[in-house]
Amino acid sequence: MEIAKITSKGQVTIPKAVRDDLGLESGDKVLWIKSGKRWEILNPTPTSTITAEERATSDRLKERFVAEAAAKYDLDVNEIKRLSQTKTPEELLADIQQAFAGVAEEEGWETEEDIADFVFKERYERRS
Repeated sequence: MEIAKITSKGQVTIPKAVRDDLGLESGDKVLWIKSGKRWEILNPTPTSTITAEERATSDRLKERFVAEAAAKYDLDVNEIKRLSQTKTPEELLADIQQAFAGVAEEEGWETEEDIADFVFKERYERRS
C-alpha cells in the first residue's frame, strides 16, 4: 500500500514503488478509470506483449469508456463502438482527444494545467 498527498492544485506525486511497478517515467501520462467507487490508475503506453488477461481487461475498459464518453458528450455510441473494434484504447482515446482539441482552443486552454484548473473549478462549483 502506498499513500500520496494532494497539493492545493490537485496534483499528486506518484510514489516511486507505484511508478516502478507501472513502468512510469518523467513526462509519462497515466489513465484514470472509475470503477464503481474506486479508481484504477493505468499506464496507457502499450506494452510489447499483451496477455489474454490484459486484452480482456483492455476490452472491458474500452467498452466502459465508450459508454461513458457517449453518454457524457452525447456521442453516437454505435460509431464509437465501430471504431473501437479496430483501434486500441489508446488510439481511440487519442482520436477523441483530437476531436476535443478545438474546444480547448476555443476556451483558451494552452496546457494540461489549464484544463485541470477548469475541471477543479467546475467540480468545486457543483459541490457548492
